[in-house]
Parts: sequence; structure tokens; C-alpha cells
Amino acid sequence: MEARVFPLRRQRDKKKIPMVGVVFHERDTAHRVIAHGFNRETMNGFCQFRFFPVGERSMAALQGVLSPAVFKEIDCIVVVGTTLTVLIKKFCKKYGPRDILSLGAGWLKEAGILDNLDLPGGHLSAICMDLEAINTLPKYVSLFVKRRKKVLVVHSTPKYLGWFSEKAAAVKGIVEQAGAQVHIEVLAPGLRTESRLRKLCQAYDIIVLFEGCILNMYVRALIHESWCREKLFIGGQGMISIDQGAPVAFGPEFLDLSEVGMTRLREWAANKRPMGAYPAVMLPSKRVFYVNIPMLRHLGNEEELIEELKKRDDVVVIKHWPRSF
Repeated sequence: MEARVFPLRRQRDKKKIPMVGVVFHERDTAHRVIAHGFNRETMNGFCQFRFFPVGERSMAALQGVLSPAVFKEIDCIVVVGTTLTVLIKKFCKKYGPRDILSLGAGWLKEAGILDNLDLPGGHLSAICMDLEAINTLPKYVSLFVKRRKKVLVVHSTPKYLGWFSEKAAAVKGIVEQAGAQVHIEVLAPGLRTESRLRKLCQAYDIIVLFEGCILNMYVRALIHESWCREKLFIGGQGMISIDQGAPVAFGPEFLDLSEVGMTRLREWAANKRPMGAYPAVMLPSKRVFYVNIPMLRHLGNEEELIEELKKRDDVVVIKHWPRSF
């Protein structure tokens, strides 16, 4: 009897399905959208998934959801976003190496995530969005300043990133040439952020939001208040921003990250090579601007401008009211 049991047990161990932990910020809609892409295949033939939403981007938050006992069961970590990827690298350095697949992180070299995108090496690789198309954002914003002359640009800049500040400065330069007044505000999520943002929104006509988490945590509430519905919000999370009530938005489609990430995990599970053996992938983003035509009409925008936006190749036209309204 024993001769039959133990060989079967060893055979099951050899065919163990890898456990993949998905780490994301629970209050960031883009993070939830990407994580949901994996939730559709929680159990399948090549791996299992466990989800670890964190309430804030901090080492303490990670330690709260990834206890040593849980961490031992994880073979690979899928992590969403730049800051959480940096933290997961530190976490694995402290508690033990794991294969890591980073999704949607930016500035891989500047943030110290990867030195070589073609041959990452080690246990980490990444799948990101190419946001070069957003370089045309300043001219895009300038289309809306004919009737609105006070523009607020909001972003938060971690110490290792200069992208937000560079793009905000570019918006300021071109939009001011179009005759508008522009103010740039750097905000980090905190106890006084909502009150500060509320005060700023009251003073400006157009609000451009680069940082997604600020839109999700604060503006989603503001945008539904009666006084705020007359403001032109330009959100930084593409279709997610449109669904939350922003009439105009820019940003990639995040579900592509989940689909390509799933393909990468299948390769990883089948070949049993370290994640760092796979090159980082940069997904193209061609149409990165979104406009909600009913919302623009509600705000009193000229039909001439609306028709011009409809004709642009880089614009996704939405013809229905936001889901949140």
C-alpha cells in the first residue's frame, strides 16, 4: 500500500501548479482594472492566483498582506505600478527572492527597476505602455481654452520621476501661448489633499490631472457636486476617467497589460525560466485621447470644436453619458 501512495504524492508535487500573487493598490481604479484581468482566470491549467490589494503604497502595507507564511506559498508576484514595483523589489530582497512581473510601471531605469530592458536578468521583467503619443497633450489641451482661460495642472512627482513635471511644464508653455493662465500644483495623497484640491478647483475652469490616484481618491467625489459639474476635467486614466465623469481624458487602455501579462505567465510556467530571462515589453498606445460628446455639449462647448475632435485619428469618441451619472 505504501509503495503506491508515496510515488503518487511525489508525482503530484512535480506537477504543482505555481501560485501567483497579484499586488495592487485597492483605491486606484487602473490598478483594479489590471488586476481584474487576472481575476477572470483565478484557476486554470498553468497557475493559480491570489490577490493582495494594499491600501497605500508603503512597505508596512505590503507586510500587512504578505505575511511570512503567505509569502512562502508564492512562486511569482505580479505587481502593478511603479511605486509598488520598487517596494516589492525591496520586500523580496528582505524576505527571499521571487520571480516578479511588473505591469504598468514607468521610468524603469530611472526608478531603479531595470537596468537593461532587453536582457533584464535576475528575477524581474516588466510590461509597460509606451506613452510617447501623450507628447501631443499640450496642443490637445489648448483646443479647450477658447472659452476657458484659467487652467490648473495637478500632478504628484515621486523623487525619482521627472515625467509629470516635464509634461506639466510643456502644457503650461503651449496653453499660455493660447492666451490662458496656467497654474501647476504638485499634490501627494494625504489628509489635506481633498480640501486643497477642492479649493483649487473652485478657482479654475479647466483641471488637468496627470496622476491617476488623485483622480480616483478625490476628484471622483468632487466631479459629482453641482458646482463642479461646470468645470472641464481632463483626467489622466483614459476610459476610466471618462466613466468616472470626466468629459475629456488621456491615457492608455490598461486591459492590454493584463492580456499580455497572462501570455507572459503562461510562458514562464511552461518553460520554468526565471522571469528576468524574458525581455521587458513596451506596448504601443496610438489612440490616447478620449472625449465624451454629451458631456462636452452639457458644458456648452462649441459644435465646431466637437466636430474637430470627432475627425482626429488619435481621439476615441464616446457618445453616451458616463456610467457614474
